[in-house]
Amino acid sequence: ELVLLQYWPGALVDDGAFHGDIARHIEMLIERSRQEDLAMVHHLSSHLAEVHGHIAAAETYLTLMRHSADGKRVWVGGLRLLDRLEARQENWRIASRRIVADYELEADGSSLLTDDQYLRSRRDREDISYERV
Repeated sequence: ELVLLQYWPGALVDDGAFHGDIARHIEMLIERSRQEDLAMVHHLSSHLAEVHGHIAAAETYLTLMRHSADGKRVWVGGLRLLDRLEARQENWRIASRRIVADYELEADGSSLLTDDQYLRSRRDREDISYERV
């Protein structure tokens, strides 16, 4: 639900493999991640936006990293998010998004599952970030 707040209802997304409603795209990505990923992280950088009245074009660089559920693979991709934003009733949201792949690689991730000294992340409310001092 929180992810969808950045988009206008009916917003469209095109990543080459999928073209359609953003709500369906996000639903598919979350389900795939639940089945295939032990961990995932997104790093956003180099953001540029050009505003023209109530319309804006934005480009954001994204590095996406996925660690497979079996712990044997790590996938890293460099992507660009090309967004069209619209201001409606004083609120800015994404009306459409194109996702362009710049590079990707996959590597052996088995060394990341060692029984070591690190605190490990979780993908639920048992994650250490929910603990409060």
